[in-house]
Amino acid sequence: MIQNKKKMDPALKELSSVTQAMQKQIEGLKTVTELLTQKQKKVQQDVQIKKYTFQQTAAEVKKVPKAVKEVWQAGHLNSRS
Repeated sequence: MIQNKKKMDPALKELSSVTQAMQKQIEGLKTVTELLTQKQKKVQQDVQIKKYTFQQTAAEVKKVPKAVKEVWQAGHLNSRS
């Protein structure tokens, strides 16, 4: 019985060591995952801001032809007088 324990001790120590190493790797992965999640949120926010800005700019650009037409027509009306 004692002989079996002596044979098992090195294997148990190695198993414990491997388990600890795996736990460290898991903690590292958790940290990286958290950082990536934060970065993803920032990127998504940035995309939303840029999307909104683009949509606002596009809406303003769409108004330009109408404004130019109105100015053009007003100029022609004034030149006829």
